[in-house]
Amino acid sequence: MTDEELDYRLFKGISIPLSNGLIISQKSFDTIQEEIGYSMYEGLVFFISRLPYEFKFDLEDAGIDYTTLNSFDLFLMLIAAQSEASINALGYMFEYKTRDGVIVNDKFVLKKSNDGEVFIESLYSLARIDKSSISEIRRIFMRLYFMTTPKERIAANDAAKELIKMDLAQNRKQKSTSNIFSMLSSLVWAAGSSYKYSEVGELTPHQIHLGCERVNKFLTYNHFMTSYYSGNIEAKGIDSKIEKVHWSNK
Repeated sequence: MTDEELDYRLFKGISIPLSNGLIISQKSFDTIQEEIGYSMYEGLVFFISRLPYEFKFDLEDAGIDYTTLNSFDLFLMLIAAQSEASINALGYMFEYKTRDGVIVNDKFVLKKSNDGEVFIESLYSLARIDKSSISEIRRIFMRLYFMTTPKERIAANDAAKELIKMDLAQNRKQKSTSNIFSMLSSLVWAAGSSYKYSEVGELTPHQIHLGCERVNKFLTYNHFMTSYYSGNIEAKGIDSKIEKVHWSNK
């Protein structure tokens, strides 16, 4: 699936089929909150989207070489403390169409093959979440939340290593300045918004994040133009400046 096709499905809230037969559902915030709780959903998205090198120092302290792991190995490690609850919750993030066309939540179970490979299998389609499928799943959820792939930071010496280690640990402790409820509220109270509190919960997580991003661009553009017309921004090269902040840009 191309980026354009994926963006269209995310924008419209349409289910997203994977190449292995699994289907990622796009449910509304209200439905997610009622079924598994949004914090569980968001936590699973975060765990699925991580790369081993983001935890390389933690893994090193545990005696594990991060280069021997892939994203699926890391995912299993991150959910280890509540693996049963997490795997059950995964079923609400995927869907399955029965023979008579009814859409139901998928259901997963943790399994191990005869050769010792661990995987998560759908009880309905028998499709797997494993080392070969995790990259596609990761790509979709990262695009859903507008996440970018972090660059691996290489330490030139022990001192640099300790600084990077402290920085990574600190970043993981920091909480976002906005949460899902403040984002929903922003969409209700944004100038020109037609949403009501009784309606905004019908949006999918991607639509909520996309909406807040658009609102921010509108406000930035309006503030910029107000500053320009009041004489606080130099007119030289104004066309290129406007283009950079225009609300229609990505």
